[in-house]
Amino acid sequence: RIIQNHLILKPGHNFSSDNLADNERILRELPSINDARIVVTSFDTINNSVDLMVIVKDVWSKGFGFETSDFSSGRVDVWDRNIFGTGHDLTNYIIWNKEKSEKTGYQGIYKIKNMFGSFIDAQVNYISIFDHKEYSLLLSREFFTPETKFAGGFSYLKTQRNKNFNTSL
Repeated sequence: RIIQNHLILKPGHNFSSDNLADNERILRELPSINDARIVVTSFDTINNSVDLMVIVKDVWSKGFGFETSDFSSGRVDVWDRNIFGTGHDLTNYIIWNKEKSEKTGYQGIYKIKNMFGSFIDAQVNYISIFDHKEYSLLLSREFFTPETKFAGGFSYLKTQRNKNFNTSL
């Protein structure tokens, strides 16, 4: 279903080698796909139709990272590029710094590519790091083929920063 959702080649549409190449590129750009090939398996000149076989090689979608300069501060990253086989992407960052008033922080990024076959991507961010909080939503559609007529985006961002000021003289 995820692969079909990303195909621009649909039954009943005119076939072109350019669309085939564009579709392979679109599939390869997915974070959960390492390689993609679309092969013409048969060509029927009487009915003017082709049969295609889509071959994809996925990647191991889960991972983690660790970064620190010393034991007083650092970051742990955990991600899944294909949550439950949906093609959705979730990245989590846990940050710590013993010198800050709030010792730990969190950032989460959730991405959905090609919502409902519209080629509109969505991203939701949540950040709560030390004295900084942020919520954001991004919707965007790129020019994914040379024939794409409409592209653009929308974003919403709310930021909150807490600062303590000493008012005594």
